[in-house]
Amino acid sequence: MAIDYDLIREENIRKYGEGTRHLALLGQLYSDRTHFIYELLQNAEDKDAKRIQIVLDKDKLELFHNGRLFDEADVRGICGVGEGTKSKDLTKIGKFGIGFKSVYAYTSSPEIHCGNEHFRIEHYVRPHAVGVDKVPTPWTTKFVFPFDVPSVSAGEAFDEIAERLASLNVRTLLFLRNINEICWEIAERESGFYIRDSIPREGSPRKVTVLGQREGEDEE
Repeated sequence: MAIDYDLIREENIRKYGEGTRHLALLGQLYSDRTHFIYELLQNAEDKDAKRIQIVLDKDKLELFHNGRLFDEADVRGICGVGEGTKSKDLTKIGKFGIGFKSVYAYTSSPEIHCGNEHFRIEHYVRPHAVGVDKVPTPWTTKFVFPFDVPSVSAGEAFDEIAERLASLNVRTLLFLRNINEICWEIAERESGFYIRDSIPREGSPRKVTVLGQREGEDEE
């Protein structure tokens, strides 16, 4: 049974008010607005995802991962302010807490598809049901971030995020524990991937090997 988005939306309107201007600052958490990429990676890490795919198009960004399915606590967390489930597990860094709000630097209506849950968030904290968008195998979760913020054109968003994706390196994966693979694609430009292999060794730290490659370049 799908989660009651109407109920959560009504509760959040009472909690945060009819106006949302005070919440607009959440999209300006970082001086480098492309930092939201790392927040998304961390959220997938906290959902025990092993693989991530990022697809950048001219008018939107899509992110897929194969982590655990959303439950009501996740929906409330991603639609709230400081209401993530992080406090229940101190090994989780920013699980759908404030960090996710950095996506609002580029989008005003992020969309999430996961299991039976299909919803869009408007005004930062108000979920609305949307049509079913079947998530392709092997993924469990799909995020869609349309570039619809008036202050940042779609072209500007595309160029900034493309530069960030192209500058990812092996260090991105080195200290993650769950995610073993990140693949990314930039429309009409290039693609790349990073793969991590971790081998435990008795009596000593684990050995971690990370391999990365951008299209047309040597392996890193």
